[in-house]
Amino acid sequence: NDIKLLLKTTRNLGLVLPENDSDLSSLQKTVLKFFKAMLPLEDSIVPLIFYQLLIFVSAGIGYRYKPNIEEQQLLINHLDKQSYSMNIDDTLTNLSTNTTLRNQKVNQSAISLDLLFIPSISYTAFADATINEIVAILSESSITVQAEVFEDLTKVFGAAMLVKFQNYSSNIWKTAVNAFISILKLGIPALNKSSKLLNDKTKLAIIWTEVADSLEEFLLHDRTNMPKLTAEGQELDSHFDIELSNAITNQLFMQAKKVVVLHERLIAILRAGTMLIDQNREAFAFGCYKNLFILLKRASIEDGEFSSNLEVSQLVITTLLSHIQTVFNRFIDDEQHSDKFPLARNRLNEICLILQELLDLNLNEKLDISLIKFKNTSNVIVK
Repeated sequence: NDIKLLLKTTRNLGLVLPENDSDLSSLQKTVLKFFKAMLPLEDSIVPLIFYQLLIFVSAGIGYRYKPNIEEQQLLINHLDKQSYSMNIDDTLTNLSTNTTLRNQKVNQSAISLDLLFIPSISYTAFADATINEIVAILSESSITVQAEVFEDLTKVFGAAMLVKFQNYSSNIWKTAVNAFISILKLGIPALNKSSKLLNDKTKLAIIWTEVADSLEEFLLHDRTNMPKLTAEGQELDSHFDIELSNAITNQLFMQAKKVVVLHERLIAILRAGTMLIDQNREAFAFGCYKNLFILLKRASIEDGEFSSNLEVSQLVITTLLSHIQTVFNRFIDDEQHSDKFPLARNRLNEICLILQELLDLNLNEKLDISLIKFKNTSNVIVK
């Protein structure tokens, strides 16, 4: 009963609108500290704290967060049924066109759950700070809790990353990218040690799909409406993309053993990334190339407990060499028809990068390249 009262009261305090939209209120700071101070608690209760915190993040980004079924059941067991309903979609309605809340800041106490998903700038700073607090609490949580909340963290942080394409100047998407990488480092090893999840292949497939979806939606998102960036801004923007592509190679492929469907999705994302050179994303494209070659070179490294290097390399070699063939054919054809005009610098850099990677490549003899069909000039170059 004490825990029920604490969670309900603290949640309501956190949702009191601050006086200044751009800063955390002293009350919001206290709420975040209080949630962390409640720990340690039983593993069956800790996910409820993450649930409260994810509500705060969702309020700042306008995301309709729906907890997974297990957490909903925990809420029924531990919290007032009148405050939390199993039919969450009926109560958490999107009222983004409602301006009443913004006009009632004076004497406004905590907003109710049915008004929660208004994308409100009043919660932007709070959401940003909450994301960092979630990562801090997750790092101190048990493996059981890390595995339990991983799916929900993936969904909400993935949505927070997409704020970039709605409000590029917001800091939330940058914080969310760093947090997403952090939860991969913490959550995936926890999934591998969760006997409950390892025995539930369907649940794991859902989780892996959500991870891949979040990465694809962010990295390959349409950027035609992005603001024009300075050279320094472009470099910073590319940094976040490259860090996510590195996380694919260093976290997902090293921890998700024999998840072929996931592997194929991730390889497809990296290959799609290499084709963005002409869209002013050269640094990211080159990062994707390098990560694909890293995966290919891992064929000579013995499999770890949760990695399947040879199988992944086999998938990569079929995709990568086929792609290289296309790049070479296009390059040679364009060069032959360019007359006296040189090809664009990024095209030349792409060819140089590929050739250097091929020169440094020692293929494992166990890799089968018999199914790869080379055509025309690329046949000679690639071989």
